[in-house]
Amino acid sequence: MVATVDFDHLGRPHTETELQCPQCDKNIHLGEEVVVLRVIRPEGFDPATGVTFSDFLDEEEDDFLYTPFTFHRACWAEVFTDYEESIKDDKPVLAAGGVVECDGCTSDIMRGEVTGLVTPGTLVLSRRRPNGEPALGLSAVTASLYICIACLVGINTSHLEMWEGLSQDGECDNGLKERCWRTGCQHKCKYSD
Repeated sequence: MVATVDFDHLGRPHTETELQCPQCDKNIHLGEEVVVLRVIRPEGFDPATGVTFSDFLDEEEDDFLYTPFTFHRACWAEVFTDYEESIKDDKPVLAAGGVVECDGCTSDIMRGEVTGLVTPGTLVLSRRRPNGEPALGLSAVTASLYICIACLVGINTSHLEMWEGLSQDGECDNGLKERCWRTGCQHKCKYSD
């Protein structure tokens, strides 16, 4: 998460940043409690460091394929609580060899699956200065949460549209819920006519 910060004539940072919460559409200020939502790909689990992962990158643009979003912490809590309420009767999809459990529906998340990484923290000025410019950083305050592809798509389509074309591999809604790519459906969808 890198963004520029304006400074006043004395070289002090203004507290308002260019970041805008996608839930309330208000600007986010330095020092505020926030949540950063990134789309990642879990690679494995290391007992010493936890889940190892990589980002989805758009190599042509040299940027994230799925833009990370920064929420006011209370706004994210509202979105996530509303979503959890909407899926409270759904059963989790369990699988042997899961890397981590979804903090939304408690389904297993497998290596390489599209996953939401939710990192709570405080928005701060980074000590690093990419290109010589001040940048924003996140001082993480608690452990990150993980959201499976089905919950991430559910939040994206039902509660707050952030990304276009978010899926594991172009599957339909029913295939997404049952994780059809795990059984090798190869786009021969049993749900289509």
